[in-house]
Amino acid sequence: SDVYKRQVSTQSTGVRKFAMLREQRYDGLPASPVNAPAGVPRKKEEHTRLVSETSAEMKPSAPGEGGPPAHTPTEELIGNWGATAICGNDLMSSCLYSTAIVIKSAGWLAPVSLIGVALSLLVYLGSYAEMGGAIPFNGGSYSAAMSTFSKRKASILACFSALSYVATSVMSAHSASAYFFTLFDSDNNGGIVGTTALIIITCAFIVFWGLEESATVSIVIFVTHMCVLTMLILGSITWLAMGNTAQLDSMTDQDLPHPWPVSILFGFASGMLGITGYETACNYIEAMYGKLGHSGVYEQALWNMWTLSTLYNPAIAFFSLCFMNLSFISNEEDALINHLGERSVGMCFDDWFDSDNFKSIMGKLVSADATIVLLGSTLTAFIGVCGLLTRLTQDNCLPVWFLQKNQWRGTHHRIILTFLSCALGVLGITGGDVDLVSGIYSTAFCCVMTGMALCCYYFKIKCPHVKRVYNVPQWVSVTAASSTILAVICQAIQKWESFLISVGVLAFFLLVTQCTIQAQAVLRTLAHCSCLEAWCNQKMKALGDSDELVYFLSGSETPERLAAVLTTLTNNETSRRVTLMHICEPEPERKRSKSVDIVLEVSKHDPLPSTCTDIQTELKTRVQLIQKAFPEFDITLETHWLPGGFGPDAVIWTLERYGAQTGQLSMGPPGPHFCYWLKEMHGVRILHLEPNTRPLSQSTKWQGDVRRTSVDYRLSEPNVVCERVAMV
Repeated sequence: SDVYKRQVSTQSTGVRKFAMLREQRYDGLPASPVNAPAGVPRKKEEHTRLVSETSAEMKPSAPGEGGPPAHTPTEELIGNWGATAICGNDLMSSCLYSTAIVIKSAGWLAPVSLIGVALSLLVYLGSYAEMGGAIPFNGGSYSAAMSTFSKRKASILACFSALSYVATSVMSAHSASAYFFTLFDSDNNGGIVGTTALIIITCAFIVFWGLEESATVSIVIFVTHMCVLTMLILGSITWLAMGNTAQLDSMTDQDLPHPWPVSILFGFASGMLGITGYETACNYIEAMYGKLGHSGVYEQALWNMWTLSTLYNPAIAFFSLCFMNLSFISNEEDALINHLGERSVGMCFDDWFDSDNFKSIMGKLVSADATIVLLGSTLTAFIGVCGLLTRLTQDNCLPVWFLQKNQWRGTHHRIILTFLSCALGVLGITGGDVDLVSGIYSTAFCCVMTGMALCCYYFKIKCPHVKRVYNVPQWVSVTAASSTILAVICQAIQKWESFLISVGVLAFFLLVTQCTIQAQAVLRTLAHCSCLEAWCNQKMKALGDSDELVYFLSGSETPERLAAVLTTLTNNETSRRVTLMHICEPEPERKRSKSVDIVLEVSKHDPLPSTCTDIQTELKTRVQLIQKAFPEFDITLETHWLPGGFGPDAVIWTLERYGAQTGQLSMGPPGPHFCYWLKEMHGVRILHLEPNTRPLSQSTKWQGDVRRTSVDYRLSEPNVVCERVAMV
């Protein structure tokens, strides 16, 4: 037998870490019967084997062999400063362009609207903290939706995220161009659009070159930017304290753009431009949590961002109104903070030193800082969307065509060029109009955050037993979702044209993702055309054999539940190769323990426990029944006995066995006795089942890719010959 030593140690955070040490390795083991390349027929004896992990006729590798090594706690995590800087640059750069937009919508009530935004962020903090603690994987709201809803619905949220990235890049590049021209005292408005396109293309080239996010550089930029903003606020307070309150005294005499309740609501909707930091934190959560579990960095970053947003955004809007009237702000919205620097800190220094130079110097200092920060925000949008689209492609939500890497730099150039085309397209459609781009940005991001709140709400209902660091009341999620839905409605009323552009771009993203996910159904529809029938049948077969999907069974699944599993896979996956895997539970005395230095012995030739054999027999009968209703599926039933039962080690072993990605592994919602965190399960997806509509009492006549006529295909004894039929 192989002897494996598992050392289980309790960390200060209360989360256990594992290190599996390999004592002996068996070479020359047969390859997995279901790990054949796509389109290559498998041997009949491989098709008909009912796999039993401890049987003598097959010697599969045990956990820890022949694949990715067990995770060890050696990675470097992002600290509080680095996490706050990376997320804070996105959050605090938005005030450079959102302040003027909010003031145009709300008038002198803009600070009130921004306080409402801060309250909305406060309730969202609970939703993001809970979902991040329960599902600590990069991807933001998309990762949360993948464990809460079906892949089709999760991809919709990913499309909103992609749209928000497009709007972020265009908005940040446009504002960077405007501030850049103020460095040279130029009002070349005609050149701003061209410079914006140049910045976007430059950022695309930098990402193509292979640049990654740097915590050190982010900290330097963040600290510098916060020093400039703090200086603006302190300078404004000082200038007002010196008695320069003429504009402040007449501020409320100015006419509001709408009745005061409408002005507050419209300003609130426009202020949602400045809430990007939470989603950015979710996209880096693995670097904050690490492989060891909860570190507290993620939650601290959320609190830091909320504090900064609450303190700075309303203050900057208020002091802008104290020194500039509404008409001036409306005309100078592209580089408003530059003028605030001139009229606050610059005027103070000119008065103290009896000079006329400091006003211009402070304006250029603010413009230089704004240009650098906004360039970084544009670059971050490219880096973020590359990660998102790569994840979508790996999850089969986008064509595999996007995953090709260039041999020169090893980057996904097709993703970069596609996003560049979308960004330039939006820039061309809007003509660089700040109001239109900001409307697209606000609408898309409010939808993303609404999705996260809905994920938090339904995740509590669907997965009540999943371990989580925080557990907020459901009314928090409802309140958060209501606030952003209200903002979307206000944006649609206030900026209808930008709302229509958002819908158009979103429709393009949805068309690509949904057609990719439903490729089998699309091809089956196209096959009705006689000239495309042969090609469609060939593509359907290739897609059906592309990946091996693995679903972990508990052993108590009824035929109806198994049928629901296959129905869900039919509606959300293109592959038709499925392995239903049951990991037998060990005896109570051999289950996972919290004690240190547990030695587990695994015998390759021990018979399956009697309870495991009974479950195996029952599952075989049930799978035989559902095979009649789902003849297009190539189903394998596997029963294994592993020392620790179903858990992280079983997931690692499965990944090794199939050479699969974690997106191909799924399980049902955990029950009350599930003792692991989802982080420990290495990204296994929770599959929420859709109702089955096929009868189980008789075979279903399938129109399309027919893979077998025998119910016992791959489930019968090795000496039984299984029939295969050609596609019809």
